Amino acid sequence: MRFWLVLSGLMFSTAHAGAAEVIESRFQVEITWDGGLVVSEEPVVPLLPDLACYNWYVRFAAGTGELAFVERLVLPGLAASWDPEDGDSTTQIVVDPDGLGVTSSFTSAPDAEGWVTGGWCVAEGDPLGDHVISLEVDGEPVGSWPFRVVEASDYVAPANAAPEATQDTPSDRSGG
Repeated sequence: MRFWLVLSGLMFSTAHAGAAEVIESRFQVEITWDGGLVVSEEPVVPLLPDLACYNWYVRFAAGTGELAFVERLVLPGLAASWDPEDGDSTTQIVVDPDGLGVTSSFTSAPDAEGWVTGGWCVAEGDPLGDHVISLEVDGEPVGSWPFRVVEASDYVAPANAAPEATQDTPSDRSGG
């Protein structure tokens, strides 16, 4: 598993996280496929190490200040490794003693458009099967995104998947 966090799915009605108002949330899969980047909101991720990533995006109401985030990723089996290579130095990452999950804690303020995002990329030795990412903000649950990792040979890109260049996504607006 490779972790990344960028400041900057699933849609659900407006929710509140303490004093922070959540406007929308989204789960997306980004896959380097046939020479381009395919973006999909389908909860299926091909086991393509370093080529497939799964990401959550949460948009907050204008004027939202710094928030405390706790992200929890639960796996169906052991990962060969955990690599927080792209996380910043303020992110605390704790792997469960049994190796079946990880908790990431960090504080962040939304970007100018209200977005905060995070995610993981598939790595060699990651388990197949049902996974779930859940997110709390200031101690309140704001989203949970179940998804399935499948063999690359079993993956079929959804008909609604589009190359990133032609689809407006929060990742297009984030600061890398």
